[in-house]
Amino acid sequence: MMALGIIGFLAFLVCLGMVIANKIRKKPVKYWLIGAPTALILFIVGVSASPTTTTPSQPSQSPTQTPSYSGPAVVYEVTGTAEEVSITLSNATGGTEQCHWYFLVGDKSSSTPWQREYYSFPNYFLYISAQNQGEYGRVTVSIYVDGKLFKTSSSSGAYVIASASGTK
Repeated sequence: MMALGIIGFLAFLVCLGMVIANKIRKKPVKYWLIGAPTALILFIVGVSASPTTTTPSQPSQSPTQTPSYSGPAVVYEVTGTAEEVSITLSNATGGTEQCHWYFLVGDKSSSTPWQREYYSFPNYFLYISAQNQGEYGRVTVSIYVDGKLFKTSSSSGAYVIASASGTK
């Protein structure tokens, strides 16, 4: 409707020009008698019917709530009695990573676990596998989502693979 107002305004200017031209010319043209009121009506209708811009209202928001868990979004963990493992996992960008890990030699049941933490994990497919690279030992993989155990798997023996996966 705003275009209608602009067209009406331009038509009004043309009619005004015709009126001025009629005053100058010797042969008056009476078209402006119909054009001027029509242009004025178009202008008034176009301007009055043009939509007004309003700022959308913001939805009411509840008070900020403190999340019950503030740690990493996803934690991959590998534990076990194997001395060396090869680890494959899906990362936060949707890619695949591989690495090797050597557990502490000695009391293997209490050795330091391997962990990878992601504080932001927009990719919802989770996957981890760990392969024992030795003749004996146990390998356990675990996935934690928001601090809670999501999936886990274990394997024992020479060159075994433990894997866990899922969609969060």
